[in-house]
This record gives sequence, C-alpha cells and structure tokens, in this order.
Amino acid sequence: NGLTLSIVSDCGSDIVRKVQYLGLDNYFGDNFYSFQLGKRKDNGLYKIVIDKVSVRPHKLIMVGNDLERDYMIPQSFGISCILVDRERKYLSELVRQKDNLRDIIQSIINEQNERK
Repeated sequence: NGLTLSIVSDCGSDIVRKVQYLGLDNYFGDNFYSFQLGKRKDNGLYKIVIDKVSVRPHKLIMVGNDLERDYMIPQSFGISCILVDRERKYLSELVRQKDNLRDIIQSIINEQNERK
C-alpha cells in the first residue's frame, strides 16, 4: 500500500521491550524514541524524524493522543495529524479527532488518496 509505519515516542526503554515482546516491532520501519535520541517531541524529535525518513513533512501523518506533543508540534512542521481523543479531553473543531482504530485507518486512507 506504500505506507511505512514508525513509532515516534517520548517513552522509556520499558515500552520498547513491550513492543518487542508483543512482536509489534515487525510492523514498523524506523522507530524514534526520545530516550535513545536525546530529544523529546517538544525539543527536536520531529526534526530528527523528518531528516531520517527523507520524506517531505506534508507526506507524513502523526497519530497520537496528546494535543500539544502529537498534534500541535508536528503540525507546525507541516505534518498532517490525527488526534486520538478517547476521553474527549480536547473538544475542538480545529482538531481532527478519532476515537477508534477503524476511523483512524479510514482517515489515513482518505488522506493518502487526497495526496495522489
């Protein structure tokens, strides 16, 4: 389908071990963890991602659950964003919100089709 998935996270090494234990790392290409790179989402991690993947930012889609770190910051780099807001903390028409996996996948497919 032409999509490459990556993890971009401010997590610690415990999450990486869980991802590996569950075999989820087989579904992802390059992964970007703040504890390994010395940068967090709010101080340079997205710049590292953009430089590493060699794709223009508008071709990237960030899916996350934090309004500032997973939506506002990557959007400032030109990255398209989808906010997963299961708890409805961020009620705003300015934010593309999804609360289930089916809607997230459909939104990504629609976004990719619009870019063709």
